[in-house]
Amino acid sequence: MNVKAKVAARNSLLRKLANSNWGADPKTVRTTALALSYSTVEYYSVVWARTCHAKKVDAELNNACRIVTGQLRPTPLPLLYRTAGISPPDIRRQTHGSTEKHKQETDLRQPLFGRKLE
Repeated sequence: MNVKAKVAARNSLLRKLANSNWGADPKTVRTTALALSYSTVEYYSVVWARTCHAKKVDAELNNACRIVTGQLRPTPLPLLYRTAGISPPDIRRQTHGSTEKHKQETDLRQPLFGRKLE
């Protein structure tokens, strides 16, 4: 199953939660979106962050953000993410990638990265 399909399936669960009336306050919906949709994308993001697949997955993340805020498609994406209090996907991917790179460079178990060769 590809990442876009996984996020679409999780967005449908998120949509059901947002449309219910038993505990679907905005904070809960936002936290659920971050836990379900965004974490799935970020797990794979180091591998495909710079490929053509990123825009396909970004569309599903935009849908998740629209579910969180309740805004419609004509809403500009910067305003959508600002309203939701979530960083845009490209910034999240860049941050996640640099964090993973830093972990690899400073890990002492890595023979080439963690130690300086003398």
